[in-house]
Amino acid sequence: MVESAFILSDIHLGASNSVLTAFDYEPQTGTSIERPFAKQVLDKLLDDITEMRLGQKIDQCILLGDIFDLSFAPYGLAMQNGRWFFEQLIKADLFKSFVYIPGNHDHHLWQQICEHYYLMTALDNPPLDYPRTLPANFLLNNTFLDSLLPEGHSFQVTYPNYAFTIADKPFYLHHGHYLQQLYLAASKFLGEVMDTSSIDDLETLNAPFLEFGWYNMGQAYNMGQRKLIDRMYFLFKNNRTKQIDSLIRLGLKKLNRLGKDPTEKGWHPVERLLDYLNQRLGAFFVHRMFFKQSRRHQKMPHASTARHKRLTESAQQAIADYLRQYLLPQTCEVSECTFIFGHTHEPEHNVVMDIPGKTRVHLYNTGGWIVDQVDAEGNWVLPQAAPLFICEDGSIQTLPFTHKHHAFLQNHLATDPSFQAIKQQQVSFVNNRFPLPNCISAVIL
Repeated sequence: MVESAFILSDIHLGASNSVLTAFDYEPQTGTSIERPFAKQVLDKLLDDITEMRLGQKIDQCILLGDIFDLSFAPYGLAMQNGRWFFEQLIKADLFKSFVYIPGNHDHHLWQQICEHYYLMTALDNPPLDYPRTLPANFLLNNTFLDSLLPEGHSFQVTYPNYAFTIADKPFYLHHGHYLQQLYLAASKFLGEVMDTSSIDDLETLNAPFLEFGWYNMGQAYNMGQRKLIDRMYFLFKNNRTKQIDSLIRLGLKKLNRLGKDPTEKGWHPVERLLDYLNQRLGAFFVHRMFFKQSRRHQKMPHASTARHKRLTESAQQAIADYLRQYLLPQTCEVSECTFIFGHTHEPEHNVVMDIPGKTRVHLYNTGGWIVDQVDAEGNWVLPQAAPLFICEDGSIQTLPFTHKHHAFLQNHLATDPSFQAIKQQQVSFVNNRFPLPNCISAVIL
């Protein structure tokens, strides 16, 4: 029985541009660098919670996905930041228990939990299969994540959904990645072609893409000083199409000259012309195909299609479909409920929608803590952090963290050495002075 809950998501611990990353990686020494700004931000958050609760403990601290960032940070760095973060939460003594629901950037942790819990603990009689997902009202105990907490404390983990009631009011939680167009298409495929609507099958189909796109690529190409994935993401989020186009041209140029040397005999003018046309036409078609599809994808009004997008009617329809298919009970009617998600980094507060003939749904989004956009003047856009508190009577309060601490965040983002260094790295990459990593150069040079 849940009595009260505090919900936050999208902290992205380990990512350089998260305001709650307390340690960053120093490639020259192979060690971590302490970032005091994160401690100041977290202290303000904990003070706000203390002020709101007046000394009363909250029953559950619910971590609604993307708490660790295993796409934009080395695994060990993310874990170091996680240990620090949870130690601070426990020292504050504000929560009775912790519930963890992985998202897409920390999905790999769920893979590890499944393998460890269902295979490594039963080697004498290993199961032929282990659950890809858990029922929304089931919490898993005694996972390896407990080692991140001080002795005497532990996590309860579930994935991809969590359901509970407070004061007889039903609440449904999901990080939000399965509300995207890509995963909805997989869901439709499963339902229509394979005649199944199981959340377990949806996870089985999509887990390889989550692992590759949000863990394997990040760990392979985002290590050390260069952090290619991080820099490319910055370009995409800030519409730097010219710079990406230049990078595409450079890659095509290198690929086209693979095995050729312009100084060698046989490099005729016709070949030079073909080389030139390949570079120009190849980049043109790649650019057209990629960016046209990218722009069309961003215009699709589904929930969480891209970050910083507000809910539209079609986005609400995507949520309604997900609720109807994977969360709302089929055996009894739920006249009213609350659905809470994150992932978009765009806060929402009590957007009401109706599932015809079934349920009235109140939608909430917890925002995010990562800085990934600049304005027209080149200044950082403040993170839209909006954690939620569910009171004992089932009412919901939004903690207006960004609004309350606007001046503090604005000043520190403009002056903090870590964020100044991030911006300088972005500028270096944009100006094409950022060399390709050796692992990629070995392929295309």
